[in-house]
Amino acid sequence: EQLNESLRTSAEANTSTTNDTVEDYRQQIRQLEGDLQMEREALKATQSQTMAQIGRLEDNQKSLVDEISILQRNIAVEKSANQELEVRLKNALKMSEDVDRDYNEFKVKANKTLADKDELIRALKSTGDPDGTGEADDAVKRVLQSQCDAMVLEIQELREKYESVRRQLDRVNNEDVVALTTRVHSLEEQLAGEQQVRQDVELELRQSRDESRYFQEDLHQTRQSLESRIGDRDVEIEKLRKQVVSKRSGNAEEYEQRFRNLTENLIQKQTIVESLTSEKHSLSLQLERSEQRLRDALANSQKSAEVSIGIHHSPSFTNLVNRSSVRPLVEDYPEDGNVTRRVKRAYGQIDAFSIRLGNFLRAYPSARAAALVYVFILHIWVAFVLIYYEPEQHGPNFKMPDMSTD
Repeated sequence: EQLNESLRTSAEANTSTTNDTVEDYRQQIRQLEGDLQMEREALKATQSQTMAQIGRLEDNQKSLVDEISILQRNIAVEKSANQELEVRLKNALKMSEDVDRDYNEFKVKANKTLADKDELIRALKSTGDPDGTGEADDAVKRVLQSQCDAMVLEIQELREKYESVRRQLDRVNNEDVVALTTRVHSLEEQLAGEQQVRQDVELELRQSRDESRYFQEDLHQTRQSLESRIGDRDVEIEKLRKQVVSKRSGNAEEYEQRFRNLTENLIQKQTIVESLTSEKHSLSLQLERSEQRLRDALANSQKSAEVSIGIHHSPSFTNLVNRSSVRPLVEDYPEDGNVTRRVKRAYGQIDAFSIRLGNFLRAYPSARAAALVYVFILHIWVAFVLIYYEPEQHGPNFKMPDMSTD
């Protein structure tokens, strides 16, 4: 009986020890499952942030492509108008040359006709009858005089026509030159704005590439850390499985079922990790396509040498500026004194305020207009006071009133 009692006691002790060990293993498994759940949630949060950032980059890219297309259409319209003005100027110059040529030809013909008539008059005078009455000479002179008068009138009409055409040509030339000069200045300003926009777009592209590389590195590090953690968990689960298999008793089927479930969970988690990896690859491909579209848009704008209006006056462009890239006006150094640091801090605050004010006025045209109106009214008021204000004047006998009281 004592032997049976000792065997029973040892069996109960072994059973309790086994139960405690199994309970410890269960707690460890629950803890591992909780850790895996937390890591899965962290991975989902990282994935959602990456998707949101990629969405913002795609929206910015679409807005830039739309603005570039609008600018290209405006440039095409300006080019067609410029070509039309050039054609008009060429036609006017050609018309002026034709008029000059006709006038010179007619002038040569008129001079030749007058010379022939003078010769005819001299010939008639030399062959005339000295004893005659001279009536024939008078008739010839009258005929020649009438022809000369007609030729002079015709020459005057042609000269007036030539002068009118010359004035019209000068007026057309002046108008076309002024219009072309104005348009050239506007095109130069638009070209400068387009170059500034191109530089800003290149800066945005570099920032997008840096952010993309940062997200890829972060995702790669997260994946490696998760894979290492999953490997550690697999090793721990395998150890626990071996320990449970070595110590299993009558409830071995239950333990085997539990380990089977754990194995299935592990397979599911590996499947989730593979799906996340494939999603990461798809996101990388989407990001590369977005960068390729942006590069194509920039290449098209560079090849066509287009110009555009300054989009840096729009609020959407102001939001695209990376304000963190603006360096402070002055920097603090360890060897600076208290007064120097205060002065530098004051300069920095004034510079930051001026930058914010400039961004505000750039983003809101109504504020710029209000500021200009205020400055204009202030100048008018100061000019009015300076012109109409007369200081009080006193004579030499003027005495100040006695302000003392008795």
